[in-house]
Amino acid sequence: MLLIVVPICVILEQQSSSFFSSSTDAFPLLSSSRLYSFWLPAYHRYIRHHHPVPQVDPDAYRLVVDATAGGGRKLELTLADLASLPQHEVVATMQCSGNRRKDMSSVAPTSGTSWYQGAISTASFRGPAVRELLALAGFNPHSIGVDKNNQSSADAAAAKATAESVKHCCFKGLDGMAASIILNKALNPYGDTILALTMNGEPLPRDHG
Repeated sequence: MLLIVVPICVILEQQSSSFFSSSTDAFPLLSSSRLYSFWLPAYHRYIRHHHPVPQVDPDAYRLVVDATAGGGRKLELTLADLASLPQHEVVATMQCSGNRRKDMSSVAPTSGTSWYQGAISTASFRGPAVRELLALAGFNPHSIGVDKNNQSSADAAAAKATAESVKHCCFKGLDGMAASIILNKALNPYGDTILALTMNGEPLPRDHG
């Protein structure tokens, strides 16, 4: 059984109309003179997507969190709602799986964009924790089964079994891309699973969110 979270912002790598082709000049080699910090500015960050990036009106945007598979509910949140929640910072290094494909292709044929070593970058991301979004939607397996509403023991046991049957947290973007992680990763109170709203202190750029 899947617990579905349908975001846009959490999918950090989506398609751009200016994505790089698979030529040998797909991405310029970053020189030391362009690096002033471990946190790479958005305009120097690599871009790699599979689909066109949707045009999203921030005022009309709604994040759908569907926790019905785990006995919770479905809710919609605006960007303002998300920004009003407790914010968590995660510094992460992200790398395209094809980074240095140009070097790999010199050893054996590969397919895809002929990257140099520039398809990697580090940034500070900030946003609400996914576990807190799930809790807002009524999914908190640690409290399920605790009698707070005069539940019968059978109903409490059934709710607990439903929650425990959920194994994954799924994410879907407006561009059709989807991914999933194990539920324990999303719920870990010491973990780093967030819905990123900002990158390096600025609103998440369209090409990266």
